[in-house]
Order: sequence, then structure tokens, then C-alpha cells
Amino acid sequence: MGEESPKPSSAPTRAVFLSYSSQDAEAAQRICEALRSAGIEVWFDQSELRGGDAWDRMIRKQIKACALFIPVISDHTHERREGYFRLEWKLALDRSNLISATRAFLVPVVIDDTREDDEEVPEKIREVHWTRLEGGQVPAAFTAHVRRLLEAGAGHARPSDVWPSRADDSAERRQVTVLFAHLAGPATRPTQIDPEDLREVIAAYHRCVADIAGRYDGHVGHFFGERIVVYFGYPRAHEDDPERAIRVGLESIAQVATLDVGTARLQMRVAVATGLVVVGDPMESGRALKSGIVGETPDLAARLLDIAEPGTVIIAESTRRLIGDLFELEDLGAVGLKGTEAPVRAWKAIGAGSAEGRFDAFHAAGVTALVGRDEETDLLVRRWTTAAAGEGQVVLFSGEAGIGKSRLAVALIERLVGEPLVRTRYFCSPQNSASALHPFITQMERAAGIR
Repeated sequence: MGEESPKPSSAPTRAVFLSYSSQDAEAAQRICEALRSAGIEVWFDQSELRGGDAWDRMIRKQIKACALFIPVISDHTHERREGYFRLEWKLALDRSNLISATRAFLVPVVIDDTREDDEEVPEKIREVHWTRLEGGQVPAAFTAHVRRLLEAGAGHARPSDVWPSRADDSAERRQVTVLFAHLAGPATRPTQIDPEDLREVIAAYHRCVADIAGRYDGHVGHFFGERIVVYFGYPRAHEDDPERAIRVGLESIAQVATLDVGTARLQMRVAVATGLVVVGDPMESGRALKSGIVGETPDLAARLLDIAEPGTVIIAESTRRLIGDLFELEDLGAVGLKGTEAPVRAWKAIGAGSAEGRFDAFHAAGVTALVGRDEETDLLVRRWTTAAAGEGQVVLFSGEAGIGKSRLAVALIERLVGEPLVRTRYFCSPQNSASALHPFITQMERAAGIR
């Protein structure tokens, strides 16, 4: 039998394709997060590609279908003449030749002082006006500009270029964690602040929360003046969405309080709830906000917000069950909420918990017996014996989430009780991917008793 050819990817096309050199990944991620926080669909390979994907085919498909192509330009693109991003540029340039000259397609972004006459940049990209993002920061004006280009090009592009097809917007059941945030305090009262100043305060607050939510892959669904709604688990789901939501709440409260807006110190309150909802375009028009969400979960989060004091994060029982001991919590007991017949349990999230890692946080009451892993455990013990004799050893556990890698490591420690050893633990987390050396810094802080 011949080898089966890979099936084409069913990944939905995005309105914007972000192309960059690998050395500029951090800046590209900031651009991606800013656009996504503004509700713009972006193809960013680090969040789109998965193991086993036919990545070259997927990238070609996205470039062929996107409405805007954003090449990120820097000294790194000048230095790397053979990078894959150059193929992406060529594919985009080939497509641009087929697009009307009246429609914007190439939107070059420069993150340093690279000159517009740099000969390493293709001529057609040099002919287009460049947007310069000083220090790699992404102002709201840039995201607004991209949105205007998308809206202006919608009449020329195929519907799938800019807007998801109706099939993509069909209703579906999803588990979603919903975060409601509200700016509180006298600094936001119209009677105590000029409307123009209030507008600046609200805008700064929106940007702050949206930036933090974007770092955790949260989707800002709505801005209602002093209220913000952020979804975790839609359109992209993660196993730790409840944790992400709480971290966004805690970080947002801390950051908003530091905003220099020329008024009294800003305060905000947050509520988080998790549950099944129906998501999609309720009008089935293909152009309604794609994050239309229906269910009890958003209502519960909104009602919990009513009992939250400024500077606090209140979480529902449905969220509490999913976070283990990742956070230090205060049990508020059963609380009465407006519009509910019976009291509901609620907790206040105070800060990060004392557990060293996720495994400890979810197994504080102890671990289950290890079954069927005698061979693997014996192998680990043999490696330890060899290391104890003076010959260094390295063992790598690799596998899908949930198959028991951490439990197997615990089994080794259980077998080595009484042995003269020093255990050093480092933990990586996607939430801290932008923090250099985070596992090492955290371990040193714990060893020094700082946390």
C-alpha cells in the first residue's frame, strides 16, 4: 500500500498574517496580542501550529486567504537572508500582484531604526508606507489603523478573507471561564472628573486590562465603559483557563492601581466564573461579534461582581474546583446574589498559592497509587544508583499531558527515602514564557525563603 498523504488542515483562515524572523518573536507576539485584544483574527504560528501539523501547507493556505499581510522588519531580517520568513514574503508578494492596487494588502511594521531603503527588503515592500513601532510597543492607534484597513478591504476581498464563514460561526457548546472587571472608586464618577479626563481614564484602563489579558490568551469580548468582559476558553481553549483568568484579575488590579492618569488612585474589582455556554454568531450573519456567548456563566460572573469590593477577585465554586491550591483563597461561604433564588458559594483570590508546582497544587491531599509502572520506576532507580556511584545521568520524561510524568517522578522520590540527596525543582509555565529565566529565579526565591 502506498503511503497515505496528509490531510489538509481544517484550521480557519485569519484576517491578518503576521510574518517575522525568529529573533523578533517577542515583538511579533506583542503585535499579535494587541490585535487580538482588539478583536482582530491573527495568524501567529506560535499559537496556531501544533505537533504533527503540515505547517508549510498551513502557512501557504493562510497567506493565500488573509486580508492583510504584516511583515515585521528589523535588523534581524537584514541579517537573515535564508530565513523561512523570506519565503512567506515571496508568497505574499506573488499574491499582491493579483490584488487591486486600490486595496491595502502589505502593511510593513518596523520595530527598530531599519531604513526604508534597506536593499535586503523586497522593493515592493519598500514602496509601501512603513509603520514604526517605537521600542516594539503597540499603540491603540495601530490596531485601529489595521481595523480600518480590514473594513475598507472587506468590499474587495472574499468573505473568508476577512470574516469567518457562516459554518465557522455555527453555535457550539464550550466550557468557558468568564472574567468581569469593573473600574470602581471616586476617580470614575462623572461628578468628580471632567468628561474629557474620564474618557482618558477609561481608555488607559481598557488598554491595561486588554494587554494583560492578551498575554494570557484571553479574548476581550466587550467593553462597557467601566466594565470589561474577557473570555478564556474561546476562541482558543487551554487546560488552565481558570488559572489564567484569575492571574489576569490579580495582575490587572495591581497594574491599574499604578496608572498615572492624573486622578485619584484607580481601583478595580473582578469576578470569575466557569461553565458550559453556547458560543457563536447569534444572528448567523457572518459579521456579528464572533464571541457571542449565551448561558448562565456570564450572568453568574456579573452577579458575583456586585459583591466584589474594590481591589478583590471573587471566584465562583465552578472555578474553585478547577484550580486546586494554585492560589491563596478566602472562603466567603454561601452568599446571596441579586436575581438568584438560593445563595451560592464564593471565594476571594488573594494571591499565588504556596505550592511549588501544578502537580503539588492539585495533589495536596496525596497522590494515588502508581499502577503498571514498575519497569519505568526500576529504570529510574537504576539511573539513580549509577549517578550515586559518580557517573552523571540525565532522564527525560516526554509524553502527552495527563499520562503521569509528574507522578512517575514522585514515585522515584518515594523509592529514595533515606538516601542522601538534594532535590532541586524547576517549573515551566506558558504563562511565564515572556519572563526570562523564570524557573531559575522562582527556585532561588523559594530556596531563600522569599516566597
